[in-house]
Order: sequence, then structure tokens, then C-alpha cells
Amino acid sequence: MDTYAPDKLLSLWTLEQLDLPMAMGHVLQNLVIQHKAEMTIKAIQSQLSHKIDSQQTEIAKLKGRLEQLQVVVDRLTASLEKPVRSRQATASN
Repeated sequence: MDTYAPDKLLSLWTLEQLDLPMAMGHVLQNLVIQHKAEMTIKAIQSQLSHKIDSQQTEIAKLKGRLEQLQVVVDRLTASLEKPVRSRQATASN
């Protein structure tokens, strides 16, 4: 048996086009549908929350690695600039 959406159910009840057993049947069906939807949403939210936590952990690791690489780049840049400065100083004398 198909169920009426809550708005339609209320309208039919107000117009006295549904008896109490039919109305209760539809209300129970709507309640079950709503409960299943809520459980599905909660499961999806939980999955997304775990994914977000995992991605935040991965981002933190990547930031740490980036900082390490920046130190290496800075050291290499400094070591490459030393000979250039030395040559410039020698050439200007």
C-alpha cells in the first residue's frame, strides 16, 4: 500500500476522507520511512566525518613534509648563493 505524504494525509484527515485506522496506517508508514531516512543520513554523516578526520590528518602530515622540504630548499639556496657572493665580492675588488 502506498502512503500519503504528511501534507496530503493531513488534508485528507481534515476533510474527513480518512478513517482512523487508515490514518494510523499511513502515519506508521511515514514514521518508518522517516526513521530509515534518518538512519541513512546518520550513517552517511559518520562516514563523511571519518573521511574528514582522515583528510585532516593527511593534510597535517603534508604540511609537516612541506616545512621539511622548505628547510632543504632554503639550505640549498643559501649554499648556491655563497659562491655567487664570493665571486661578486672578488670581482668588485
